[in-house]
Amino acid sequence: MKRSILALAFLLMFVTNLNAQHGHPSAREEKPVVLLTGLGETSHPVATTSAEAQKFFNQGFILVYGFNHDEAARAFRRAAELDSQMAMAYWGLALAVGPNYNENAISPERLKMAYDAAQKGLALAVKGPEHERAYLEALAKRFSAAPDADQK
Repeated sequence: MKRSILALAFLLMFVTNLNAQHGHPSAREEKPVVLLTGLGETSHPVATTSAEAQKFFNQGFILVYGFNHDEAARAFRRAAELDSQMAMAYWGLALAVGPNYNENAISPERLKMAYDAAQKGLALAVKGPEHERAYLEALAKRFSAAPDADQK
């Protein structure tokens, strides 16, 4: 009996260790968003009071067009953290989490996230440059709050 309990304990430790190695990090364990090097010099100036937020926006812009949508979304979120009034950070987030060329069937949660980001950006864009409002108005047409809406 003692031997079978010991074997069971060892098996549980082994399985737990395997899950820990191959599982996704929790929100607390997620790596911090940092500025990456070697992405090029592309810049898309947007209305912001933060030079660092502009850098994260540029990084997200490069990554979304490089089809790294998850990392682009992280960069756009970081830009929004650094400048909570940056409408275009929410445009980028909506673009990154919404349907794209490689993944046009996305979860309802991501569609809602894209819709919410576009709406937040629209609200902020009222005070911003006209061309940024146009970016957000165009993207906002792409997303709907209705769960059964055709997002394609």
